[in-house]
Amino acid sequence: MPDILVVKSTAFLPHEKMRAVLDNLMTQKEAGVILLPPYLEAQIVPEDIEIKISDGNGECVLIPSEDF
Repeated sequence: MPDILVVKSTAFLPHEKMRAVLDNLMTQKEAGVILLPPYLEAQIVPEDIEIKISDGNGECVLIPSEDF
């Protein structure tokens, strides 16, 4: 399994906002769980990382790494 996290943005974000998102993702990666906002999609996920996303109701949904 790869040792890199690849995330795709489905929305245009200004440079400052994208930098803030990147900093937040790097901090969350250290904890081993990443909460993605609805406009980000995980493309490649390391085995030691859990990805959580928000559903349409704002609830967190656990997505196993094997799905990526």
